[in-house]
Amino acid sequence: MDKFLFMKSAIVAFLLLFSVSAFAEEVLIIGDSLTCGSFGRQLLKNLTDRGDSVTLFCTVSSAPIHWLEGRNPAGFVCKTMSSRKPTLENCGTAGVTPKVDDILAGNNSTTVIVALGTNTLYAGRTDATYRRVAQTVASAQRRCLWVGPPRLNESESKGYPKGRVAELDTKLTTFYPSLVQVTNTFCKVIDSRPATAPGTPGIHTTDGIHRTSAAGIFWANQLKPQF
Repeated sequence: MDKFLFMKSAIVAFLLLFSVSAFAEEVLIIGDSLTCGSFGRQLLKNLTDRGDSVTLFCTVSSAPIHWLEGRNPAGFVCKTMSSRKPTLENCGTAGVTPKVDDILAGNNSTTVIVALGTNTLYAGRTDATYRRVAQTVASAQRRCLWVGPPRLNESESKGYPKGRVAELDTKLTTFYPSLVQVTNTFCKVIDSRPATAPGTPGIHTTDGIHRTSAAGIFWANQLKPQF
């Protein structure tokens, strides 16, 4: 009887493992400093916990142009982590931001999550580089999700001129429609504003822009049903 129960348990465990493997997918995440922080870490954890194999690339201060041209913003390097190794380390040996098409060529992901936009908010709208990134992902036959920027918090602003963070926050009103307009043919846009709005745990920042650990986790968890 004990032997029978052991074999039955082993079969059940195998079937559970097989079912997880059968439905798991590979997911690629590309983002900026917010993705290097608690938001990105929690996003990776949530996807890993549901059985996906996730690879994340992030570069502080990056915008779509850096991922198109394969170059770093001045003073910063690219970082990467994955489901198997959830600790940030340099991309390659020198931390050079790779081109998005090179990442796609070396990755078997079925879904690509792009989380860029905060570093170009001053313009108030997207430009052609956003469309080029979205088109590159779609051309590689990948499902594309674009996570838009969060709300900003002038009351916690540190290191920025007075009123600058508030000004950037108002730019979200024009930025989001622009993001939808240039990427909607290729990517589904995910709006981060409700999850990071005033009055929610996601509003809190360390400097007006970058999330506290708890706020980043809350933000990622609120978006979980959309991935």
